[in-house]
Amino acid sequence: MGAFVAKLLLPTVSSLVLLPVASVATKRGFHSEALVYFFTMFFTMILHVCEGPGLSILCFMRHEVLEYFTTYGTALSMWVTLIALGDFDEPRRSSITMFGVLTIAVRTYQDRYGYGVYSGPIGSAVFIITVTWLQKMKEIRGVYPDKRVYTQQVGPGCCFGALALMLRFYFQEWDYSYVHSFYHLSLAVSLVLLLPKKNRYAGTGRGAAKLGCLTLCCCTISPGSTKDKKNKKDPLKKEEKTTKTEKTEKEKKGEERKEHMDHPHGEAVGPALQDPHPAPLP
Repeated sequence: MGAFVAKLLLPTVSSLVLLPVASVATKRGFHSEALVYFFTMFFTMILHVCEGPGLSILCFMRHEVLEYFTTYGTALSMWVTLIALGDFDEPRRSSITMFGVLTIAVRTYQDRYGYGVYSGPIGSAVFIITVTWLQKMKEIRGVYPDKRVYTQQVGPGCCFGALALMLRFYFQEWDYSYVHSFYHLSLAVSLVLLLPKKNRYAGTGRGAAKLGCLTLCCCTISPGSTKDKKNKKDPLKKEEKTTKTEKTEKEKKGEERKEHMDHPHGEAVGPALQDPHPAPLP
């Protein structure tokens, strides 16, 4: 009985593998992608929980709605990962990402069970990336990006992605619990491998952008570091120092003008002050 329950709960537990993917994306500076991964993980987990025995009371949405968001989140995760791999400049990057968000939503609504909902975003992203990289290769007359990107990211990531889709559409009927769980694992590994090691738009060092609770809950900008706070206070200190320096310089100039008016011909006053009644000469 315990093995039967564990087999039913295995897809639910395996869906949590997307949580480390979101954590890795956050550490690399891809905060928008991390939110998409978390969104996918959440609805995938809730969907499998609702399909489990005696757990339907936890469902807060209809099964069709959960299926829609699960499929939509998975396709969107693939899309944003490939666009991040392309390393596009702004505003091209945000425009392409938003184009995928809208078109994938429509395509998923039309048919969320066919493989076209995944092949469409993947094919479009691969085409855009290929054209962009070929143009850069033509400009620099060399390989772009570095060969390590192809051997360490693109190659292994595409292999795990292809494995995930094969398990999802061709081998899932063998044993749903185990095959679907391996599908979750393969998809997570593919996303981690394809995601670049660093987001060049996220900043570096202490000035790097951070995803905190203030950003998520209150829609405010999370402070980057204590250095930023000091930098905000520095202008006030600089103004105070500048004001004091200006006052000191004005006082010095005033004293010099006063001395010049008292002694317009530069007469020496030092000896007279030292001995006002000098002795007569013999």
